[in-house]
Amino acid sequence: MTAPPKRILFIKPSSLGDVIHALPVLSAIRRSWPQAEVDWVIARGLEQIISDTAGINRLVVMDKDRWKRDGIRALPSILSFRDEIRRGRYDLAIDLQGLFRSAMVAFWSGAPVRIGFKKAREGAPFFYNRKVGYGDAVHAVDRNMKIAEALGLETRPVEFNLGVNADAAERVKALLAVCGINGDYIVVNPGARWESKLWPAERFGMVAKQLASDTGLPVVVTGAASEAGIADAVCRASGGAATSLAGKTGLKELVAVLAGARIVITNDSGPMHIAAAAGTPVVAVFGPTDFTKTGPYGTMSAKTGPYGPMSAKTGPYGTVSANNSGPYGLGHVVVRANAKCAPCRRRSCADWRCMTGISARDVLAAATRILSGGGK
Repeated sequence: MTAPPKRILFIKPSSLGDVIHALPVLSAIRRSWPQAEVDWVIARGLEQIISDTAGINRLVVMDKDRWKRDGIRALPSILSFRDEIRRGRYDLAIDLQGLFRSAMVAFWSGAPVRIGFKKAREGAPFFYNRKVGYGDAVHAVDRNMKIAEALGLETRPVEFNLGVNADAAERVKALLAVCGINGDYIVVNPGARWESKLWPAERFGMVAKQLASDTGLPVVVTGAASEAGIADAVCRASGGAATSLAGKTGLKELVAVLAGARIVITNDSGPMHIAAAAGTPVVAVFGPTDFTKTGPYGTMSAKTGPYGPMSAKTGPYGTVSANNSGPYGLGHVVVRANAKCAPCRRRSCADWRCMTGISARDVLAAATRILSGGGK
């Protein structure tokens, strides 16, 4: 761009992990164009995750689930949203979602520069006048940063700057105190959106039990209300070492819980990305998805990690983060099984070897290495 934009429309409505992956682009905008006003288009229900993040002037809520549910009856709401976007008089529209609906939002903005990915789906590139390419084996964060590079922004360091709400942090402190937790703690997050991403709850419980015994640290289990059954199964398998917070936290409180933990042990999920962005070391169990594209940001091949040469396909830890990698230099660890069929990206599967092939001992060893190295 020839001159810094005054008003920017930042389009990344969903999902939870994808919203987190977009934060470094916002940070790059703030470093390079501190005077610009940035409005972020976010899906209803996810507002809380970024409402305390510095650098956003206004959240523009998109009720996309209602639009899909109501069909033609949603037209008045859609037109009202379109008019709200038009009134913004934006100089630049950045579409990181890359779908027809998000590209239409960029088009409605009337911004003279509308930028998105060449490989965007559903005909979205038709609505951009600047298109950015990227390689196939690219982490989602690095892919988004290609947009920042194309705009001439200062892209290093990669920073998430995820805000933690102070009131939510106090509520979490009180909630933990009721559970008898007044100091450091470990978080286990056993839920995930895909059935195929779920490592057995009993194994999470085994890890929680042993870590509590080895470290003396209490373990809390996070999850939505719909995941209370999985959380309870973890607590039973832990022999009472773990306490469930499933259904007891909103998104603001979840951020505070994850940000305050010594370590988070989790499936591939939105909370995994929140924890990594908040600066908490992560042990992530991966099966059907590709850790090189959606792992906790900062992980890299075990061949270059601090724990010695291991094949990412056959090693017990899969990948490890070198101490100087990632935005915070944290030792995130991705644990994988030696499953030739992975990653398959199937949401359900009759042969679960990519997950059942991961033992509690593997995950426990990875967590112990992080904690013995000083953790957070």
